[in-house]
Amino acid sequence: MVIHSKLTVFFDQAFYRGVFEQWTPTGYQVARVTFGTQPPSAPQLQQVIWQRWPTLQWTAPTRVVVSETHHRVKQRQRAAQRELKQHGARQRATVLLKTEHRQNLQLKKQRQRQARVQHAAVVRQKQQAKRLAKRRGH
Repeated sequence: MVIHSKLTVFFDQAFYRGVFEQWTPTGYQVARVTFGTQPPSAPQLQQVIWQRWPTLQWTAPTRVVVSETHHRVKQRQRAAQRELKQHGARQRATVLLKTEHRQNLQLKKQRQRQARVQHAAVVRQKQQAKRLAKRRGH
């Protein structure tokens, strides 16, 4: 099983953030890490990779076609420079993270709505029981 991973560090508003991208046979996954206000150093990046990798919150895998062609070193350098200029990977990861966030919000709203309806039903039953208890004679 071949896994391709990539870490992109960028400055977003007031914090340095890192986006881990992972291409596996099951699909494309993304995880996000916030480093803080100072740019992360190489030892800090290594520490994040070695210690926090198993606990990263990955998105659900989505299907993406991964090409297995081998390019020469100069071609890979040029492709990396182009990608840095376009911010393409970051945008793709951000879109995936946003869609998952929206889905989680919808699920949260559904759960809250169900809890609210359930609570209202319990309160209604208590009120009815109290009303019936008041009407009973001694």
